[in-house]
Amino acid sequence: MIKSNMFQKDKYFKSKIDWKEIDRIQEKKIIDRVLPLFKRKILVKNIKQRNVNLINSEIFLVIDHIGHKTVLSKRNKPCKKNKLILEEIEYEAYFYSLLSYIEGDHFDGSLSHLNILSQNLPSQFLSNSVHIEKESEINYEKAIEGANNFFSLYGAKFLKILQDNSTYNNNTNLKFLSEVKNNPSSISIKYNNIKLPLNIDLHPHNIIINRRKKSVTIIDNDTCCLVYPEIAIGFHLFKIIRHSLSKVKNSEKGHLYKIIDSYIKKINILLADKDIYFKLTELIEAGLVEIYRRIIFIIEQYIDMDRKEWLSDISMHCLAYFENRYIKDTIKNIL
Repeated sequence: MIKSNMFQKDKYFKSKIDWKEIDRIQEKKIIDRVLPLFKRKILVKNIKQRNVNLINSEIFLVIDHIGHKTVLSKRNKPCKKNKLILEEIEYEAYFYSLLSYIEGDHFDGSLSHLNILSQNLPSQFLSNSVHIEKESEINYEKAIEGANNFFSLYGAKFLKILQDNSTYNNNTNLKFLSEVKNNPSSISIKYNNIKLPLNIDLHPHNIIINRRKKSVTIIDNDTCCLVYPEIAIGFHLFKIIRHSLSKVKNSEKGHLYKIIDSYIKKINILLADKDIYFKLTELIEAGLVEIYRRIIFIIEQYIDMDRKEWLSDISMHCLAYFENRYIKDTIKNIL
């Protein structure tokens, strides 16, 4: 039953970046009140809004009178780590940023996109030079302990969520709870003396690929933090492989893993000066820590703070646990 649900369409399935018209009131506010606050002046011809539901932001496409495109982002918090930002201002308790427009689409899971990604992304991924504030660090020691002792630490709280919310009292979540009880994880970090500033959420929608130029751009580094590299790299690879497995034909899966293997070799070359060498199975295993961490976050938000906005993601993360295990077992048989 679980296997039949794996690698289905998720919120990252749509890769095409498209825009919708905005109402006149919102357009007038942006033109008359927001844009004049920036030093950079734009003679606006048209404004459109990103045609996707985003939890933490609104994204607009601003086109000037000669057709030049700039992206306008509206967020609750400032963007301190995005290298694409041209300028940022605060207005009415929101942070508005002007960003460079990047032509292309999100990573679509195809082998052609995967080839472009494997050739161009490793150096960008590993070259973050952003400043990491101490208070923004994630406690991965706690996450690893929680992953390896999930049922004893969080089992009762997880079950309460399912009992309180019938929508999430489903086979996937119940099977996850049973699995972590009967087969607890035993995850260890290979290089536990090394932390690097890496994006812990480098999923398909944080990447834009230009097929014509064969270029790759990371468009969101807000989730860059000091982290054990195998967790960040492993979770990223899990999301990329998972996305590709939802798109490619069965006959293409062997080629998919060979491209990923080539990707890992490039990462190992870039990390050689730190005496780091990863195997793909080790990375996928470490990526499981981040899946656990997200489930634990949802539990703590609900139980300790009575916040329910993340509950809709809990089944996705529980299913990701099984998908992660499947990918690791498959790699052992192929590579």
